Amino acid sequence: MDFEERRRALENAFFHKRDQELLAQLGEREAKSQRKNQLAQVTGIQDQALLDRLDDLKIRPETLDALLLVPLVEIAWADGKMHTRQRQAVLAAAEQAGLQNKYEAYRLLQSWLDAKPSPQLLVCWKQYVCFLCRRMKPEEMQVLRDDTMDRALFVAEAAGGLLGFHRVGREERAKLDELSSMLCELAAVFSCPQSESLSA
Repeated sequence: MDFEERRRALENAFFHKRDQELLAQLGEREAKSQRKNQLAQVTGIQDQALLDRLDDLKIRPETLDALLLVPLVEIAWADGKMHTRQRQAVLAAAEQAGLQNKYEAYRLLQSWLDAKPSPQLLVCWKQYVCFLCRRMKPEEMQVLRDDTMDRALFVAEAAGGLLGFHRVGREERAKLDELSSMLCELAAVFSCPQSESLSA
């Protein structure tokens, strides 16, 4: 094979590889669009930015239920470590919520317990709950708030304290206060028209 033939062969190989990469990118864009459409149909969310964030965080129709347990994950990671008892408390709360019967959602939750998730996860939880609450009656919103805080406190207390004192650590208490403030803020939002997303 002479120099010109080798040059053409290399050039063809380069463009073939580039074409394959472009096709793969196109395929991923199409797949993402389909996933977002499915999530929009299931949830009613039309905010494309929120759908993008949810998709980036692997929130699909089959894993959506895990999203409501994000505050428990945040509490469990409050001090930067995942303690065995807190992990067990999160999973117990998940089972109580019926998540063990939803394999994909349960597996996603476990992945958040294995490695501390991005701060964007809490932002998406807040936006999703805001979206839900705009469609809830005040008493339903109160039930959601009470259930979330009760489960979060259960996880916070799971770490325990020295000889039973200080059942909730300083970091966990700060996260609980932050969560309570967030939920109060969400409740207050609905006194005036808002967009479907809420900034962090």
